[in-house]
Amino acid sequence: MSAPVTAETATFTKHINSVLGSDKDLKKILPIDPASSDLYTANADGLIMAKMINCAAEGTIDERALNKPKKNKRLNVYQMKENQQLVIQSAKAIGCIVVNVHPTSLVEGAPKQTLVGCLAIEMPSL
Repeated sequence: MSAPVTAETATFTKHINSVLGSDKDLKKILPIDPASSDLYTANADGLIMAKMINCAAEGTIDERALNKPKKNKRLNVYQMKENQQLVIQSAKAIGCIVVNVHPTSLVEGAPKQTLVGCLAIEMPSL
């Protein structure tokens, strides 16, 4: 069963499509349909949030440290969790308040966890 599409989900999806739509690493993922709940599963490997962090604070994540799919092979769950852990730590490093967001929940596409992560990256604490 998929998660309901809220205004918040649609807004984040549109923003991500707008900001990252031309990124070569995300060409197989983007654009995401804002009327769907695909944001949750599209973010499983951590690449979208990593790229959004770098948009918010350029150079925060060295992209060489990210696990990226190679030749039509998906990342395994351990590589995805590594990316998500890097995303969480990097979000904290740029001043985001990240509470109760876990790599496993993000890999599994938990709606609340994904939206909290997006919100933290978009609105760092001042």
